[in-house]
Amino acid sequence: MPERIKVNGYTSKYQRSIRLINGSENEGCWDLMKGGAFNLYYSQPDKQWLKVPQGGDYEYRICRSLPPQHDALELAGLNAEKDMTRIVHVYPGNTKSLLMPHLGDTIESTLKDISNHPDKDKWIDIVSEIYYYAWLQAQALLINGGWWFDDPNPGNIIRHKTKQPVLIDFSNNKIRSSANAFSQNELEKKFLKQMKKNGLRGWWD
Repeated sequence: MPERIKVNGYTSKYQRSIRLINGSENEGCWDLMKGGAFNLYYSQPDKQWLKVPQGGDYEYRICRSLPPQHDALELAGLNAEKDMTRIVHVYPGNTKSLLMPHLGDTIESTLKDISNHPDKDKWIDIVSEIYYYAWLQAQALLINGGWWFDDPNPGNIIRHKTKQPVLIDFSNNKIRSSANAFSQNELEKKFLKQMKKNGLRGWWD
């Protein structure tokens, strides 16, 4: 039985072979890290994530999540990673799925790692600053592209090695702000709620 792996706070459930079709075919072993409306797989050899929709309108939501995800990566200065983030087809069924490189630890997993750290307060300040810059990025996506980052929980924000935050997961129902349907104030409320919930220090202090 394959050894379980831990990545970004997830522990693998089982391993399966997946064939990807994207111009050429590529088959490999992937670890299922999280199930649900989207199955989330991780390839340890390739350091890649694969998000596979499970029926309903989730395949459509995967496809429409790609443009804002590309913009978020570009905003973080990760143009090479942007080129590696694409829609692939998973065989059988040719299910359209999102393939992304591993970008680093999420803020959520970082908070778990530092929970008993002797320098926890120092780390909280560091992580809080990263989260603050994630809020600025979300504002920029809203203002410049009309993209709405609906769920700014710490599991959807990467702490990249460049010290830049990276926003991930635009596969929700609300991604496009049309006719000012979503405001900067509403976005700020969402971030503030998550900061308080997770013990982060913010601009309200």
